[in-house]
Amino acid sequence: MIQSDNIKVIQRDLKKLVGFRGAIDGRYGRATDNAVELAAARNFKLGFNFEMPEAQPDPQQVSIHKGAREVFEKAKSYLGTVEIKGSGSNPNILNFWANIQQDWVHSDSVPWCAAFVGNVLVECGYKSTNSGRAKSYLEWGVRAPNLKCPPIGSIIVFHRGPPGSRFGHVAFLAALHNGSIYDDQNNITVLGGNQSDKVCFAKYAGSRFVDARVHHSWVDFKAA
Repeated sequence: MIQSDNIKVIQRDLKKLVGFRGAIDGRYGRATDNAVELAAARNFKLGFNFEMPEAQPDPQQVSIHKGAREVFEKAKSYLGTVEIKGSGSNPNILNFWANIQQDWVHSDSVPWCAAFVGNVLVECGYKSTNSGRAKSYLEWGVRAPNLKCPPIGSIIVFHRGPPGSRFGHVAFLAALHNGSIYDDQNNITVLGGNQSDKVCFAKYAGSRFVDARVHHSWVDFKAA
């Protein structure tokens, strides 16, 4: 069981937000995991942010596969899509859900990173997982043959919360740094949805990386 002071911060927030009744002990067990899921479903913000600050991709990028490039460019076309504060919802975000056959969602406050990824894939002619779960993309396509240097536009899956949690985040790889997915600070730059409540570039700690998924037609990728 993972234990840290950061988890204590989360547990204190969960107590205020969703009535978490577990001990404030910094131990990430089932009770904390369930409370995190409930807080995420209600779009509450926890005191400790697992995300890295928003960032632009490194301009030094190697060649990318044609299919992956198409996916990446489609994702870029949604840059700036943002949740509407208050009682309204952004129709573009609701359409993301409809395009993955989850049209029961009627609020842009429902965590939508997987809906964004699925929508982009569908619009580019690929199948999505038809799921709002980020880690459903661990079953999409195939694992990138070279996890250190997958093509830009690959689907990157992260842990949300401590490693081993069933919750996650999913987005598209946005940059390579001297042929590596990791920059000098061991961060990974992605383009995704529901990042600071919008579609944007962001950096995530490499320690949160779970997998890089590619369509089977992209596996012939070679870095230039």
